[in-house]
Amino acid sequence: MGDPAVMAPTRGAIKDSPAEKAGVKAGDLILKIGDVVSADMSTDEAVQLIRGKAGTKVTLTLSRAGVAAPVVITITRATID
Repeated sequence: MGDPAVMAPTRGAIKDSPAEKAGVKAGDLILKIGDVVSADMSTDEAVQLIRGKAGTKVTLTLSRAGVAAPVVITITRATID
């Protein structure tokens, strides 16, 4: 199996994006999207699961440096300009 940390924001979340507002930080590693483990997922697959209709929610389980337990964040999707 691959590394459970498939992807990480490299430059931080987009300013005022739903991810930034929900507390996603640069360097966070995505472990799960909803109930789906991201270990062997491509970036495109992850993006498809994270994106959705504005106003709906998606839950990310993250690994964050310096935090022992996984961080669970729920993002309310929105249209990003």
